[in-house]
Amino acid sequence: MPKETFLNLSAAKQNRIEASLATEFSGYCLLDVSVERIVKGANISRGSFYTYFEDVDDAYLWILKQIVADIHQNVGPEDSLENLLKFIQDVENNPSYNFLRNYYLINRAILELHRYEKEFNGTGIPSLEFEQSLLPWMTNLAGHELIRQYFWHPADKNQIIERIQAIEQWHKGANK
Repeated sequence: MPKETFLNLSAAKQNRIEASLATEFSGYCLLDVSVERIVKGANISRGSFYTYFEDVDDAYLWILKQIVADIHQNVGPEDSLENLLKFIQDVENNPSYNFLRNYYLINRAILELHRYEKEFNGTGIPSLEFEQSLLPWMTNLAGHELIRQYFWHPADKNQIIERIQAIEQWHKGANK
């Protein structure tokens, strides 16, 4: 996440940096990202980039969080299957479409590898702690998997919509 120096910047400068990050990560996978293009697009120095973020992964995780928060604000709660259905039906018109496509097709796996290398470093995967009840967690997990499947197989959009509707029926039955 961004360092304190980034949070102290003017809103206009933060917005320039955010736009440059979104553009870079929409056009390139994490392995091909150029800090040079980011700083040029944001009109900042390379040194400034590293005073705002630890590294490219840090900047990526921040912009990912911003984009996901924006999507959830526009679509609604993430555990709503109706909102998931609306999102999938109109995903091609989402301004973050290319960013999301890169995330689901490439960057998600790269981030997992980097996270494993940084955090676990041979110590094993930490145990999970569930803060949600099982049904919303499973619904959320299935929803994100269906979004991933859409980006891998956009021609299967109708089948993905059918799966969302089936999960919605299952969800309603489980809540009785």
